[in-house]
Amino acid sequence: MSLYEKLSKVNVNENKKKKGQFDYLSWSWAVTELLKVCPTSTWEVHEYQNEDGLTSPYQKGCIHFDRLYDL
Repeated sequence: MSLYEKLSKVNVNENKKKKGQFDYLSWSWAVTELLKVCPTSTWEVHEYQNEDGLTSPYQKGCIHFDRLYDL
């Protein structure tokens, strides 16, 4: 089974939260589920400073495969 197939079988419905008109998942819950399927995954937190001098964090992730998957 491909990594995509494994992750797509995770039922997120019970963990969705509403913010305005949008549904979202908490970062901590999503990472926990990812690590169950692919425990060698990693990520880094970076900061981006816009033209107004405001700083916003963003995530950069990497899923490490034990073998190649067909995605």
